Amino acid sequence: MFPFYVIFILIATCAMLETFPVLGQQRKAILLILGVVLTLFAGLRYQPLAGDFQNYTEALIELHKKGLTARSHYDSSARIFEPGFNLLLWLSGTLFGPRAWMGFLVIAAIAVGLNLSCYKRYSNSYFLFAVLFYFTHTYLLRDMSLIRSGLGAALALYSVRYVEREQFWRFVGTLVFASTFHLATLVFLLVYPVYKLRWSARTWGWIVLGCFVVGTIAPLGKLLMALPTGGIFRRIAAYAWMIGDSSRGILTNPTILKQLFFVGLSLWFYNTLAARISHFRALLVPYAISVCWLMVWNDFPIIAGRLATFFSVTEVIVLPSVALSLITPRSRPLMGAVLVLLAFAILYMNGNLYLSGVEGLWPYRLAPIN
Repeated sequence: MFPFYVIFILIATCAMLETFPVLGQQRKAILLILGVVLTLFAGLRYQPLAGDFQNYTEALIELHKKGLTARSHYDSSARIFEPGFNLLLWLSGTLFGPRAWMGFLVIAAIAVGLNLSCYKRYSNSYFLFAVLFYFTHTYLLRDMSLIRSGLGAALALYSVRYVEREQFWRFVGTLVFASTFHLATLVFLLVYPVYKLRWSARTWGWIVLGCFVVGTIAPLGKLLMALPTGGIFRRIAAYAWMIGDSSRGILTNPTILKQLFFVGLSLWFYNTLAARISHFRALLVPYAISVCWLMVWNDFPIIAGRLATFFSVTEVIVLPSVALSLITPRSRPLMGAVLVLLAFAILYMNGNLYLSGVEGLWPYRLAPIN
């Protein structure tokens, strides 16, 4: 855990400086340094016994040896990767040989770079705090483990600019491209029509409440049992056995409770926050969809979590922006300290609940020396 805490302290220290009027253009240099650190940390990990890591490693080696037409190992739903991801692995193998860590380094550079550039664009005031929450949650669970969804989610976040500008075809094109890395990214298409509906804060409040009721009384996971098991539904069918398994419900799920709190806060102070936070509505819509999705699918964790992760790409921007925009400038250092403690709690929880015992990740192992 020590390397994770070192990086956390580095990012937290930089983020706290945002609460004081001492940083100007230096923040861009800090962002670049943090991007390099996070890219190296994710790309150079070594997880020989982790399922996803092993699948990606074997795929890269096979594609390097046999080219893009290799199919011998792609005979199960869990091992069929999308064409864009296969192409990226093949290019990495062609350029750097069968050293898997080089491929992971390239993938990490793309995902981390896209995310950090979006934080700078969408959150001019507190983008280092966005990096802090990115590190403690989505980076650990996505860019260091589920790297295909990490690439897809980064492109989904990039597409938010086209939602706000109402550039539909650019939005769709970006997500179609993202789906070549992870097909589930297409679920983010829902954001555009919902954004166009321009629901008021009151309407959103009723929708969130309705999803809470549905998720409590009759969550939707069991409906998937009625779907066919072949064709495009094959992947869903492969995970159907998880319905009801390890379900946390709503009131005992810390992720849902956290999102409900910040979505509720955002809706309560909607007009104030819309006036103070750039791109606020475009950032809030996918975040609100995320908590609704988690609630109504709470009995099917893999559908709830893996798809909601695409909607929640704006969480790391919304959360600190809301907290720091609702208080006076004099109180921001104190609120910054509270946010750092919250980020540490998320890091600690994720490390001990989700990453503990994952070979090569927690504790961390370095690929070039293994």
